[in-house]
Amino acid sequence: MTAAGLDSILFISVAVAGFMEESIVPKDYIVTDKYILVPPKACGGVCHDCANECTRKLKPHLQPKDAFERLYELADFSLAIERIPVGEALNRITAQDIYAINNVPNHSVTMKDGIVVNWQLYLERRSQGQCTFAPGEFQLGNMGTPVYPPFDTNCNAEQCHFNADGSVTIDDELVHHQGIEPEGSTVQKGDLLIRNGKKLTASMLSFLYYNGITDVLVLKKPRVTIIPTGGELVALGEAPGPGQFVESDSIYIKCIAEQCGAVVRVSRIIGDNSLRIRHAIERALPDSDLLVVIGGVGKGEKRFNDYSLQAIRNIGTIVTHGLACGPGGSPTLVAVIGGTPVLGIPGPPHAMLNMTNRVLPPTIELFYQTPYFEETTVDAVLGADFPPTGKNDWYVRVNAQKINDEIIVTPLADGGDGVDNFVDAAAYICLREIDKPYHKGKRVQVKLVVNQRSLEGI
Repeated sequence: MTAAGLDSILFISVAVAGFMEESIVPKDYIVTDKYILVPPKACGGVCHDCANECTRKLKPHLQPKDAFERLYELADFSLAIERIPVGEALNRITAQDIYAINNVPNHSVTMKDGIVVNWQLYLERRSQGQCTFAPGEFQLGNMGTPVYPPFDTNCNAEQCHFNADGSVTIDDELVHHQGIEPEGSTVQKGDLLIRNGKKLTASMLSFLYYNGITDVLVLKKPRVTIIPTGGELVALGEAPGPGQFVESDSIYIKCIAEQCGAVVRVSRIIGDNSLRIRHAIERALPDSDLLVVIGGVGKGEKRFNDYSLQAIRNIGTIVTHGLACGPGGSPTLVAVIGGTPVLGIPGPPHAMLNMTNRVLPPTIELFYQTPYFEETTVDAVLGADFPPTGKNDWYVRVNAQKINDEIIVTPLADGGDGVDNFVDAAAYICLREIDKPYHKGKRVQVKLVVNQRSLEGI
C-alpha cells in the first residue's frame, strides 16, 4: 500500500457485534463507541432517512417543540365542521364566532323582589311628607318580573312595608330607575358571545342557552387510530405464553387521546413484520386524522424487530427519529404519511407512559389550534436528592404528600414498569438542571397525575 493510500484510511479497534476486530475505516466515515457507520451504497440528493446507517443520519434529536413545528408544516391538521346541539357541546371547539340572537333581558324587568312605582309620583309623595301608595299605584313583582309603563323604579321589599288596607309605604329613599334591568342591558342581539376556536365550558353552554341558542358549529373530533405492534404481545383475555405480555399500552394512549378531545379506534395487534405493519397503516389511513403506532421504533431495525420504523419509512417522511427528552425520547418517531401525522411510541410501558404525555396532547392540539389537555401544576418541595439525569429534559414520576401545608415529593422506589410507577405515583417533575443534582429542600413545580385533595393523609 502506498503512502497516499495510508493517508486515506484510519486503523482503529472497535466493538462490533460483541467482539473486537481490527477495522480499516475511510476518514469520511464516522466511528462511535459502538458502531462504524458505513453506507452500503452511495446516495445523493435529499436525505430521506433510508435504511442505510450512513454518516448523514447522525442528526441530533429534536426538541419536542421543534418537532411539532416541522410536523405542522408537513401534515394536514384541518378538520371538518359539524352542527351539534348546545347540550352536547361540552369541551368541543367552536368553528365560528357565535353571536347573540336575542336581547337579554328581552324586556325591562325587576332585579329584586319588591314593588315598582312611577318616579314622578314617588317624588310628589315624598314632597308631601308621606310616601304611601294605594293599590293600583304600584306594581308588585318578584325578581325578573316585566315592568310596564308608567312604572319605572323598583323599591326592594326591605325598603317598604305593607299596610292592612293593601297600601304600601316606602321607608327609604329611592334612586330613579333603581332595581330595573333594561331590555338588552346584559346582551344585545348581534353581540359577540364566544369567539371561533374556543373550548366550550359548562358556563359557556349555560350562557348560550340563556340567549336562546340551540345549536353550534364545532370542529369535528380528530380521529385517532392506535396500532399496537409486537410478536410478544397477546390481546386482553388471552393467556400469555413464555416471553409474552398482555398488550396494555393502547388503553393508556386511548384514554389520553380521549381526554384531548379525540375519537379513538384501537386496531388488533400486528406482529413483527414490516409488510403487515405497512398494510395495517394503509388500511387505517382513510379513516384517521392521526396514527399512533406502538412499538417497533427503536434504532435496531431488523436486528431487534423494529419493523414499525421500516414500514413508516417506506411509505412516509420521517420528521424526526428521536426527541431530546426522556425516558423514551430516543426511539420516539414523528412522521407524516400522505399528509397524515404519525407518532411512533416506544413499547416499554414506562417509556410509553412518558412519551405519550410528551407528544400526543400537543399533536392533537395542532388540530384544534388551542390548548386542550390540562394538568394541574403545583409548587412542591423536594423531600430527597434527585441525581442529574443527562443532557436532556427528564420527566420523573414521584411520590407526593401534603405535610403541614407543603407538598413534599420523593423518588419512587421503582420507576420502571411496576406498581410504584403506574399506580402509586402522584405527580411528575421535569429535571432540567442537567449538570447539577436537585437537592433536598429545593422548591420546584410538579404536575399532578391525581386529584390534589388525595395528597392529604396518604
